[in-house]
Amino acid sequence: MSYTYTGSQNNYDLNTDTVWTRRSDASASQGFESIALFRAAKEGDATKIRVLVESGADAESTDENGWTPIFWAIKNRHVKAVAELITAGASLKSEARNGLTPLALAVKTGSPLIISLVSQAGAK
Repeated sequence: MSYTYTGSQNNYDLNTDTVWTRRSDASASQGFESIALFRAAKEGDATKIRVLVESGADAESTDENGWTPIFWAIKNRHVKAVAELITAGASLKSEARNGLTPLALAVKTGSPLIISLVSQAGAK
């Protein structure tokens, strides 16, 4: 399935099986890569996470609540996605606007595997 947005000068494609891409000026597509990274983290798609990060998506981008993609992977209990984001350099010291940290969220979700994973990776 594909969606296309045609703006005044820019055309964007979203192939929901892959990632957002921009037809011109690849450096300006960072915003769409970050959107795709959030979606991959929410869905737990570790392969897409790896591809997006390798393509330049920022693992430290934040949403309106100050959540980075790793928060969403933790919230939805996606162990492989959490591991991939840690490998990609996602910070475990980040703090959401409400003060929540990745480790606190892992404890709140109650996943022993994720708690262990983020703890071993240095979360406090």
